[in-house]
Amino acid sequence: MKKQIDEIKKINELIQKRKTGTPAELANKFNVSERKVKGIIKHMRDLGCPIHYNVIKKSYEYTKQGVFKLGFEEDRSESIVNAVFKALRNENIIS
Repeated sequence: MKKQIDEIKKINELIQKRKTGTPAELANKFNVSERKVKGIIKHMRDLGCPIHYNVIKKSYEYTKQGVFKLGFEEDRSESIVNAVFKALRNENIIS
């Protein structure tokens, strides 16, 4: 599972840079079959990634601006808000 996640992360980085190359070239970069690469891309699309293959640039690319995140990320919004309020109180801006 970790290998698959690492492949997705690396492919995401290449897509963001528009440097995947053709499906065959991308498969060579990961030492996997072209079919597997296309399966990974399909899986990413199923997860909501707006991926398009640009025939002219010969690279996959995202059709929208955004960030692909994979994994757990702690919600820190409440702790950030509390830190801002504490700083404002320390500066006597609010009471």
